[in-house]
Amino acid sequence: MKDMPLFAGHKQIENHFGANAEIVLHHGAAEDFLAVLPNNTVQLIITSPPYNLGKEYESRVSIAKYLETQAEMIAQLYRVLRDDGSICWQVGNFVEDGEVFPLDIYYYDIFKKIGMSLRNRIVWHFEHGLHASKRFSGRYETILWFTKSNKYVFNLDPVRVPSKYPGKRHFKGPNKGMPSGNPLGKNPSDIWKIVAQDWEEELWNIPNVKANHPEKTIHPCQFPIELVERCVLALTNEGDWVFDPYAGVGSSLIAATKHNRRAIGCEKEAQYVEIARQRLAAFFNNELPIRPLGKPVYVPTTAKSFVGEEEQIQMRIVGVYSFNRGKEIIESEFKFELREIEEAIAAVDSRKHKTKVSKEKTMPGKMLYMPGSLNEAFKKAFESREWKKHKVKCEYPTEFYKEGYKPSASARGAFREIDFVKNRIGVEVQFGKYAFMVYNVAAKMTIFHNLDIIDVGVEIVPVKDFADDMSTGVSYFEQFVWDLENRGVSNIDIPVLILGIAA
Repeated sequence: MKDMPLFAGHKQIENHFGANAEIVLHHGAAEDFLAVLPNNTVQLIITSPPYNLGKEYESRVSIAKYLETQAEMIAQLYRVLRDDGSICWQVGNFVEDGEVFPLDIYYYDIFKKIGMSLRNRIVWHFEHGLHASKRFSGRYETILWFTKSNKYVFNLDPVRVPSKYPGKRHFKGPNKGMPSGNPLGKNPSDIWKIVAQDWEEELWNIPNVKANHPEKTIHPCQFPIELVERCVLALTNEGDWVFDPYAGVGSSLIAATKHNRRAIGCEKEAQYVEIARQRLAAFFNNELPIRPLGKPVYVPTTAKSFVGEEEQIQMRIVGVYSFNRGKEIIESEFKFELREIEEAIAAVDSRKHKTKVSKEKTMPGKMLYMPGSLNEAFKKAFESREWKKHKVKCEYPTEFYKEGYKPSASARGAFREIDFVKNRIGVEVQFGKYAFMVYNVAAKMTIFHNLDIIDVGVEIVPVKDFADDMSTGVSYFEQFVWDLENRGVSNIDIPVLILGIAA
């Protein structure tokens, strides 16, 4: 799945700052733009400043002059930062005559002199880059996270990582039998596990944006959206301002917008501003290639399985419909479950289920998706996250028969079931006929709510383009939504989030 927000919509990109703006992308010098920003406005400032390495957009000066200029900029950034705000300063090394100057060490004093406190020094490790001939090749940069005060925003839950032993329980004492860890995952401290294998180093292993990276543009020092996302999720709340004074091609703006924050960016190079606008437009159209948050950097495979194997094609969410405020309620009260649903969808490799060769006259030889195979894949994806099928035995009434009628068969053994249930949220994955989709939302989910099993529901259905490529006739998201819109909501309907998916 392209890692898109569930509830994105097109937003106006403003050229100049306004209090009611959603996205501001200014073409001009950062020091000039800062003059118009009010005091105590921005919740998070995150950027990768010019490194003074002589790139085409930089003027190389002495390191002393470079740091002096940056100190003046940082003082202005401090002014616009909220009292509970943070600065994430991502830097590498300055190299002069073969000597390496670690910029984070020099920057530390600049931030401390204006009263800021360092909360973490994060090492960003990557596998690719220039090869040095007279020293070891550099394969890391750092992020310095400073706060303006001791009262700052830090949201732990959105950046928790899976526990090593998620089902582990206390084996003695007063809590015997109870879970020994937080069900949402463990606190990553300054070690964020974002690759497939476990490790013990204090670094974030996120690939840098090189030629084969899906986000690559012409910018020579572009940093990945994934790097920004973690800081945005942990250090801001929805609706907060995120500011990148050296916005480049807009990675910080995309990361902020993706998670429902307001974004400000400033960039002096006109070609980068134009690319940033194009990337934002592509993002809103679900067409922007983004490396998914937390995707493994490398998953080892055997030579046998590697030969001829294509990259996994993840399922993606391309349509969202809120029935009876389902989106708003689930987004607010079931954040962890929603994240697991997204992960389960992304875990399905659609390529493995496109195995049916069409024999129809209208599309002979065309490869089609197998709904049954897809259902099994979703079953595995949800069950691996401890979502369980829930069955209810049905005792059908007999008192409504007319006098004299006796049924020839008993209804013993009949039941109703919902695909997956966890923490009072029910999920149905539907690659079937239209009647089943309607029944799920208009009847089944209400029944399971009345039986005190679920409070809200999620219905996962294919969009039309995906449905048209299936081996059996199935209904689709667009038709379903049209009917629900025109049916309206009754006083017995429960909140349901309808997700339209595509390969």
